[in-house]
Amino acid sequence: INKRVSFEKIAEILKEAKRYGFRSAKFYFMIGLPVAGRGRGEGEAIVEFLERVATVERIALNVNIGTFVPKPHTPYEREAQLGEKEALDTIYYIKDSLRHHKFISISYHSPFTAMIEGILSRGDDRVGDIILSAYHKGARLDAWDEHFKKEIWKEAFCETLKTEGYDPYIEYLEKKPKDAILPWNDIFLFINKNYFNLESEKSEASQSTSACVDDCDHLCGSCNDNFRLVSNSRHIELENQKALATVDRIEETIPKATGKRTDLRPGAFSIGESFSSTL
Repeated sequence: INKRVSFEKIAEILKEAKRYGFRSAKFYFMIGLPVAGRGRGEGEAIVEFLERVATVERIALNVNIGTFVPKPHTPYEREAQLGEKEALDTIYYIKDSLRHHKFISISYHSPFTAMIEGILSRGDDRVGDIILSAYHKGARLDAWDEHFKKEIWKEAFCETLKTEGYDPYIEYLEKKPKDAILPWNDIFLFINKNYFNLESEKSEASQSTSACVDDCDHLCGSCNDNFRLVSNSRHIELENQKALATVDRIEETIPKATGKRTDLRPGAFSIGESFSSTL
């Protein structure tokens, strides 16, 4: 989200990784983002992208697919979450479309588990009763796949519909109107709610937002007389640029004084992306 990485950059990274002996690369995709064509459209785009990537280098591609879970205190806090069936349809479409590529393996995070995450993260105080119901039915250590029992949670959700009169899927996972009161409205994290709305609109228009820096013009409200930005990746990037500029100036003066060319830059291999090696 809010990151643009060109195909040319990815191809460059893969080629460099192959030169350094890496045999596999890992790609992580998120489906269900609140964008045009979400679901099947995302699946088609992912298939097209991976087929293109497969032509760059003979390297194994380990692909993992997750379902997007909108979270509170973000621009997507009011967005609908992709349902389990639609998510699985998209995942199976991707798997079937790439089945003939023996160097591409597809794994995925359970869309049903993602739905539980969505209900727990955006639910109100009534969610406690759902958790207690699942516990009484035998839910234990659900973070481990071998202990997770899907039917228990389904029973808990059905019980909620029968006894409490509301469907957790609809209540917590459907899109919320802009004037709806959210369970976490009383928690103020110094971010203006209007800023979230503006960021949501920018996302719908596929517009990016620049990183926070000391003189940024974001009207989020988090920086004020009492709070300010201390450091983030953009600050580190700027500091690195300053350091490299200093190195360049030093390197220019050394040959003049000694007649020799000296490289003061670090020689460690870094490509800025994550790869898994099977060496």
